[in-house]
Amino acid sequence: MSTKIKFGSEKAAETEKFIPECVSLARKSDCNESNYGAVIVYEGKVVGSGYNHIPEVLAGEYTCKACPRRNVELHGGVGFELCVTIHAEEAAIQDFYARNGFNKELLSKSTMIVERLNKNGELSVFNSEFVPYCTKCAGEVYKAGLKEVIYHRSDGFMSFSPKELVLDSVASLATNWRRQISEFTKKD
Repeated sequence: MSTKIKFGSEKAAETEKFIPECVSLARKSDCNESNYGAVIVYEGKVVGSGYNHIPEVLAGEYTCKACPRRNVELHGGVGFELCVTIHAEEAAIQDFYARNGFNKELLSKSTMIVERLNKNGELSVFNSEFVPYCTKCAGEVYKAGLKEVIYHRSDGFMSFSPKELVLDSVASLATNWRRQISEFTKKD
């Protein structure tokens, strides 16, 4: 089960220190819909960072307006296999490896903090019912072996172990798939 981190707690205060850096990273995102920034923190220092973006090699071919996933109106984690972007969590893990090598021991003691901006570039915290649904990112976090991932919600922060993140995101994605299929069926 994920762990709620209440505003005002010591853990929340430690997490809040990294919000400005996550926001700054998210502002670099070239996605028109979802701008995320993520940092990997060990003992109060950033050891990896990233934001969602189209890989340089595809930059001339794809824009968010030409996103294969958006062109078929998929949302809520459905159809991420069509997404051409590198997600913030993936980018932060790649940056960690570039800075620190394949240091699994350091990763196992590190926390990832993820923030999201809305289309106006303002901090957009998830509602209190939010459960992550990106199995792509959950899988990367699990394979990397991070200690935990923290997402900002309206009622505090939520901390997930890699295993919890995978299980919760799969369950959330299954719900979103059912909803999406129902919407498609109604259109026909």
